Amino acid sequence: MLKNLARMLLRMLGWRTQQRVLELRARLVTGLRKRVGDPRFDYSLREVRATAKHNAPTLVVDRLLRYQRALGHDIDFGGKRVLELGAGPVLGWALTGLALGARRYVVLDPSFNPDVIDAMASYFNDQRRWLALAFGDVDGPGELIDSGRLEIVRAPGAHTGIPDASVDLILSNSVIEHVLDLDELAAELARIAAPGSVQYHFVDFSDHRVAPDRFAALYGHHPDEIRRLYRRRGLHVNMLRPSDVEAAFARHFSVERAVFLANAEHPSVRAPAPWWAEHYELDDLAIEVAAFNLTKG
Repeated sequence: MLKNLARMLLRMLGWRTQQRVLELRARLVTGLRKRVGDPRFDYSLREVRATAKHNAPTLVVDRLLRYQRALGHDIDFGGKRVLELGAGPVLGWALTGLALGARRYVVLDPSFNPDVIDAMASYFNDQRRWLALAFGDVDGPGELIDSGRLEIVRAPGAHTGIPDASVDLILSNSVIEHVLDLDELAAELARIAAPGSVQYHFVDFSDHRVAPDRFAALYGHHPDEIRRLYRRRGLHVNMLRPSDVEAAFARHFSVERAVFLANAEHPSVRAPAPWWAEHYELDDLAIEVAAFNLTKG
């Protein structure tokens, strides 16, 4: 009740004022976590349990199926050594990939909280039942970790610690837009990717708000202003556009781009602030969601 009232009041404020209020909240939360001795800033169990998307056991699988439909082909997990970047607190597509025949699945997320596995047991049990009907039986996370088929690596993407040329399939979902040094990450992925490996990165280029114009908080402002407003909130949206992402990956891989969602009719796209208009073509600015399919020879 109070949370809904706070959100309603926040929406009544101007955009810049919203950012300052949210920045103050982030600083207060950070200070509280430090005082209670939580230096790792793991996913809070309370937050995970309270977030709808982390309690819908079919949601992440449904998203994968929609992505595959948009791509026009299935992603082949069979016999693959898989790495998923930024999988989130409930292990992303790990159980799905293993149900589809992955040999081994590595989840990389520096904020992963291992307590989630036991705390979200009912979520994983429900997901396993659904997967058994759709794809095949799969063990629970605890058993998969004990058997070595599932590994959780708490490290940044640019310094994974994973052996050279040891990964056949790399995935990420709404992660790349948060990577501050994409060149560094791309070089690390080139190091760990095996010859003949494949990658799929699904990227959300919007301003990450639920709003009619999905770019208004970006294209109406100079990037330096956005960085200043976001800096202390830990949002780390890198503001790279599809052409930037493609260029960073193309230094190491063959790249194919599939545009899933674009809207050139958004007011912010039709009349962006001068900096955006000077640096990007309209088609680049209009892309909301795209997939990048990388291959290594």
